[in-house]
Amino acid sequence: REGSQATHCGSDSACANMGVAGDLAVNSTAVTLATIFTHPLDVVKVRLQILQRQQQQQQQGKGTSAATASSSSTGPARRSMARVAATLVREEGASALMKGLPAALLRGGLYGGLRLGLYDTSKRWMGLNAKQSNAGTAHSIDGSHSRSHGAWLVGRKLLAGVVSGTIAVAVCNPLELLKVRMQATQSATRELNPLQNLVQLARREGVGALWNGVRPAALRGAALTASQAVTYDEAKQLLLARGWGDGIHTQLGASLLAGLVTTTVTNPADVVKTYMMFRPDGQGPLRTNSVFRAFAHIYAAEGPAAFFKGWLPNYLRLAPQTTLIFLIAEQLRRFVPRDA
Repeated sequence: REGSQATHCGSDSACANMGVAGDLAVNSTAVTLATIFTHPLDVVKVRLQILQRQQQQQQQGKGTSAATASSSSTGPARRSMARVAATLVREEGASALMKGLPAALLRGGLYGGLRLGLYDTSKRWMGLNAKQSNAGTAHSIDGSHSRSHGAWLVGRKLLAGVVSGTIAVAVCNPLELLKVRMQATQSATRELNPLQNLVQLARREGVGALWNGVRPAALRGAALTASQAVTYDEAKQLLLARGWGDGIHTQLGASLLAGLVTTTVTNPADVVKTYMMFRPDGQGPLRTNSVFRAFAHIYAAEGPAAFFKGWLPNYLRLAPQTTLIFLIAEQLRRFVPRDA
């Protein structure tokens, strides 16, 4: 295969002919496998965001009984990723790092498959053929396209990412909600399977509660897919245009950059989503369904730095996850029939 023609899909023919079913199957498998390895970091990220929120409440003299009960784990010395992880293992056991894994795997398979699978499909729906999918920044730089034309193609890729990410969140938000709840709290519900947990949650809080936090989650999902997939596409094309060749080193470099961009773009929405979804004892730290009010509340209470809480654990999760997803997906596409 020609290195200069390789894309997020692995090759032009893969992108053009693999089909919706093949896209969904490959990406669902890749995300599920990557989730197994990165889930502990996701647990630590959620705990870190919640512990920092509880500490802020205590400092303001507005801590709840839940925050008081958690005070042994919220001291400044325990706000680093490593110390939060160590405290979690010491107080709850090593298995705590796998809290919410069944929900995460189910959610990863569905959500990841939809957002990345539909990204490639959305590009085709928007009239981008394989050659146009490859065109963008690299082709503007090397002179094969004008800068305005390259920017237009990148813009259509971004729109494809927004569409696929939003659709995936709308479908999978109940699983995301369940995953966050299971990671954040100690509860007997973690002994049930994800579907039993969802039924129990719907009976206790109402079916509408399954879509709590869907707005910031949709914002994050759109930003995640657009930034992750498009950055990987563009970074890989830039590296290929400079003669790197379509190998592991190119895929690794592109995916690490994609992880960096994705973490920075999505972290603010991730913080708001976690605050809106987490409900200790049935009560939420942010009693609002408005994303804008939630953003304003967090900004007023904690300042702009609050939106980047958990950035490091988020990056340390997203960077290897992004790398694994794209590496696994590119290998899997070799075995998928082109008429899938």
